[in-house]
Amino acid sequence: MGMASSVYYSAEQVRQLNVDGRPSPRHEVVHGELLVTPAPSLRHQRIALGLYRALASFLDAHPTLGLEALAAPVDVMLAHDSMVEPDVVVFHREESARHEGRYLSDLVLAVEVFSPSSTRQDRFAKRPLYQAKGITCWLVDPERSLLEVWYPGATFPLTETTELRWHPDGAEAELVVDLTALFAAQ
Repeated sequence: MGMASSVYYSAEQVRQLNVDGRPSPRHEVVHGELLVTPAPSLRHQRIALGLYRALASFLDAHPTLGLEALAAPVDVMLAHDSMVEPDVVVFHREESARHEGRYLSDLVLAVEVFSPSSTRQDRFAKRPLYQAKGITCWLVDPERSLLEVWYPGATFPLTETTELRWHPDGAEAELVVDLTALFAAQ
């Protein structure tokens, strides 16, 4: 009886898989496990883009925070064996120069929008990784029209269905996102 062999991937090995210029499939690695998912649906993309626009607009209006938002694709290397590609990220502007602009490693916020093929990975592999690295994570469930806010160290999320409020450290105001309108994106 043969035993199935599994390959332990490094983040750099997975980065090499992503250099072929094709947008799909998405290759990520969490603690050495290769995660491969197909390109997301249009609804998924519209929701992610809506959150990106809200975050980018808010951060542009508050430049003293020194934060920037980017939408996927962007490689985030969190350990030698963990490289992920959140749908939207918020990071300190100076972070983008740390690795010659090839990838990020120190996020403030990671946003994952669920797809049927990614929900398990987003919830049970990537979310705990973000929390362990001190990163706040928003898990967005388009099917249930809800957004979970996971803070580092939290055992359970805050669940939002109508309005999301985000107040980053040092901000004079808070970002308010109308989730009802966001989830209406078809």
